[in-house]
Amino acid sequence: MGAGVDQLFRDPNLPKQAKICRIVDKQLSTAMNEFLLALIMNHLRGLNSYKKDQTQGKWLPRPYLLIQDVRIGIMGMGQLGQSLAQNLIALGFKVSGWSNSKKNIPGVKSYAGSTDLPGFLNQTDILICLLPLTNKTRGMLNKKTFVQLPKNAFIINVARGDHLVEGDLIEFIDTGHLSGAALDVFSKEPLPQEHPFWGHPKIHITPHIASITNPESVAPQILENLRRMKGGLPLLNEVSREKGY
Repeated sequence: MGAGVDQLFRDPNLPKQAKICRIVDKQLSTAMNEFLLALIMNHLRGLNSYKKDQTQGKWLPRPYLLIQDVRIGIMGMGQLGQSLAQNLIALGFKVSGWSNSKKNIPGVKSYAGSTDLPGFLNQTDILICLLPLTNKTRGMLNKKTFVQLPKNAFIINVARGDHLVEGDLIEFIDTGHLSGAALDVFSKEPLPQEHPFWGHPKIHITPHIASITNPESVAPQILENLRRMKGGLPLLNEVSREKGY
């Protein structure tokens, strides 16, 4: 149960006539918003550096970024992306969103399609990936994307691990173009012990816990769709097989 459906589409035994519906749950959105805000503020205040200083007994105040000076770009303006954008706007962030089609969200600059992508990336200091995983979005976090971001941009991926070309991320952090990344999802999970992400000082890792489905919260939605299916009514949040989301 959850928002992503990419794993279902990879199942060769999935019946062609089977209808697939996403879980759209306020608790999922709230948990995602809280998690992402924690990552954003951790980056702005450089809290990871102070944790390292503590282990070495260092007292070393550092300059930090202010909310009003940071431009956040959200890739994927579905239910989760729109909810996040509205919350960040309320806190004073400059927010833009990029998706397949333009969205009308007060205070959010909307970009859509491949022609708008460079303009979206050029003015993004923190790039957050909330895209669905499709053939078009697989590997989208790559060197072609990173090079269009401003120097010292920061990457957050809470969508799917296969959105990211891992070697490109390490290259652009190590060469100084990107300031770092926070990753909650990976191409292979659990992340193998020998993976270079574990020991990288500028990559923050969490074990796919950004937003976890609460069965009690989503059960009524599942039961409602069961009722609708039995009654021949349109289903809630049905997925388009053609689009992949």
